[in-house]
Amino acid sequence: MLFRSRMLIGVFIGSALANIGTSISSDGWVVSTVIALGIAAGSVAQSAVCAHLLRTYLQDDLHLTHPTDVLRFVLLTLSACVLSPILGTTLLWTLDRVAIEGFALNSLVWWAGDATGAVLFAPLVLAWIGRPKDIWKARRWRLALPIVVTLGVIWLIHAFVVRMEEGRVRMEFDKISQEIHTKVESKVSDYTDELMALKSFYDSSDFVSREEFRDFVRHSLNRHRSIRALEWVPYVRPDEVEALAQAARADGHERFALTEIDEKGRIVPASAREYHLPIYYVEPYRGNETALGLDLAHSLERRNYLLRARDTGKMAASVLFKLAQDTDPVTTFLIAVPVYDKGAAVETLEQRREAFRGCVVSIYTIHSVMSRAFNHIGQELHIRLYDVLSEHERRPIYTNVTAAQGTPSPWRQTRRLNVLDREWDLEIEATSAFLVRYQTWTVWFVLFAGFLFTAILSSFLLVIT
Repeated sequence: MLFRSRMLIGVFIGSALANIGTSISSDGWVVSTVIALGIAAGSVAQSAVCAHLLRTYLQDDLHLTHPTDVLRFVLLTLSACVLSPILGTTLLWTLDRVAIEGFALNSLVWWAGDATGAVLFAPLVLAWIGRPKDIWKARRWRLALPIVVTLGVIWLIHAFVVRMEEGRVRMEFDKISQEIHTKVESKVSDYTDELMALKSFYDSSDFVSREEFRDFVRHSLNRHRSIRALEWVPYVRPDEVEALAQAARADGHERFALTEIDEKGRIVPASAREYHLPIYYVEPYRGNETALGLDLAHSLERRNYLLRARDTGKMAASVLFKLAQDTDPVTTFLIAVPVYDKGAAVETLEQRREAFRGCVVSIYTIHSVMSRAFNHIGQELHIRLYDVLSEHERRPIYTNVTAAQGTPSPWRQTRRLNVLDREWDLEIEATSAFLVRYQTWTVWFVLFAGFLFTAILSSFLLVIT
């Protein structure tokens, strides 16, 4: 209004410079520049529309000494300030900077900021540079001082409410994180219970046939869909291999033979070694045919966790990224429980090694285990799971992070899970979608109420001065 169209150039440059720094992201300068220039263009359009409306309905009269003029100024300014927030938020949504769930809230906050600047700060600026100067100079301190003090009080109240609201949402985040932690532990515990029941079945039997094994595990497989397979892995000495193979062929597996995986990932006949740990029973058989006869002693990682179970007499776990029966890598979690000769003493290491019959093994797909533990969360949290190898090394075994999810927030927790003889790190991070869901309108209500009160105060001061 005061400097005509020349001021629009300054509005564009000022808005672009103010936003270029705050919009820099991992996408680089190109997207950041597009965002800054787009927001600047919206600011120019809003300023031009606002100036046109004021010229049309106030006839260049910015004295604002009459109640009617003050009311027109406020209403026209509030109406014009809708343009930039809608254009800017649309641009941010198009570039995936704002989730669709937060579109309305982002636009409202943006509008409140623009409207505050126009209705509250415009009279303060006019008090120093408004024309005619004699009218505005006389009103300068009577306008400025009450408005500045009121804004200061509102800012303090708003800051207090923001802190309270952040604390409340953070408590909700902590609560849900604990729930996820507990559910993952609970799922693993359920699976170990099923495996211990299978071990008890072996402990109470002199011999378990293939049919008895199939009948016993059928209930567990139906109850827990996350179980990829249940297996019996006997400890076999070289002189026992032929008898083992003949028994398997008698059970209907005519082509049974001990196998292993070579360096190229091919299934080949097993090499001669001091002992063998073949997968002798596997249920369900369909989908796991390739695993039957696989000698787990050929793999250092698979052999070690089975022998760890043998030597400790406790359950042992391992994480693999590809099974013999998989064509593509699939992260799986394996649990082994040792089985000893019926009635044998197993108090010492030597006794356990002497009485060792083999292991019952359960295999689970990590993705299935994790998704069942927090399927109610949806896309609101980024969740990553790491297998801890040492104090300074860990490997990722699960993530639900996709490109379509919300922008990460600084809220992140890492919780240590003790899974049998292994340790996992469960990393949980809140996304913008989570914050939008659990935030209330309290903060913005306080801000809006304060803005409305100050706008009314500003209008009142314009009238009485």
